[in-house]
Amino acid sequence: MQKVDAAVLEEDSNHPVTMKDGVATASLEHPKLTWMSKMVAIPAQSKACVTVYIKFHDDFKPGDGGKLPGLSNTGMGKVPRAAPEIIDGKKYSNSAWGGRKPDGVHWSARTGYGGWTDDRVSIHTYFYANTLDGHFRSSQPMGSLKKGSWTAYVECLKMNTPGKADGGLFYETVEDGPVYSRNDIPWREIDAPETMIREMWIDIFCGGTNCGPNPRGTISFGGAVVTKGRPDMKAIKAEVARLNAQ
Repeated sequence: MQKVDAAVLEEDSNHPVTMKDGVATASLEHPKLTWMSKMVAIPAQSKACVTVYIKFHDDFKPGDGGKLPGLSNTGMGKVPRAAPEIIDGKKYSNSAWGGRKPDGVHWSARTGYGGWTDDRVSIHTYFYANTLDGHFRSSQPMGSLKKGSWTAYVECLKMNTPGKADGGLFYETVEDGPVYSRNDIPWREIDAPETMIREMWIDIFCGGTNCGPNPRGTISFGGAVVTKGRPDMKAIKAEVARLNAQ
C-alpha cells in the first residue's frame, strides 16, 4: 500500500492550493482551467488499485467536462521527466495524453467527468490504450458523484499480456458500488518493465472538451491510496465520514 498525501501538491508552484488538515483545496475562475496537477511515481507493478478522496463544492460549475485522477504510465513520472524510454535501442517519448497516441509502451487511465447539476457531477472512463484501429481514447459513462460533501472512487487496473487484449479496468464508488468493469483492453504491445503501472496522476482540470463559457468552482483533494488489490470499502466509507466530520 502506498499513500499519496494531498501535501504533494504544495510542491507544484504552477498550481497553488490551500492546505489544511491534510486536504488540498483550490478554486478557479475562467480562463484558468487547472485546479491541481501532479504526477507521482509509484513502484512498477502489473496490477493496482487507487482510491481517490475528492470533494466537489457546491459552487463547482466546470463547463462540460474535464479530468480527474487515475493510474497511468505516460513516462512523465520518471526522472528526468523529458528523457525518452529506450527499449531494445528504440526511443519512446512520453505519450498517451493530450492527443499523443499510445506507442505500445505508454498508456493512461485517468478518470473523466462530464455534465453537472446542483447536486451531482457525472463521471466516465478516460483512458488511452494501444488499440490498432485508431480509436485509442475511450470515454464510457459510469454514473455520477455527489457534490457538497466528500466522496471517493476506486479505480483498479490490470496490465494485459503484451500484444493481447486482456487487460482490465474496474471502478467502484462509495455510493453506488461497482460501476464499470472490462477485461479486454490492450494497454501495451511490448513486454518490458517500462510498460507497467508506474504513475499516480493527480490531474484535476476542466478541458479536453467544451470548457466554457464560465468554468469555475472549488474542489478539494483528500489524498489517494494505491493498493495491490481491491481495498476494503468499509474502511473507505469510514475515511469519507471522517473527512465530512472535519
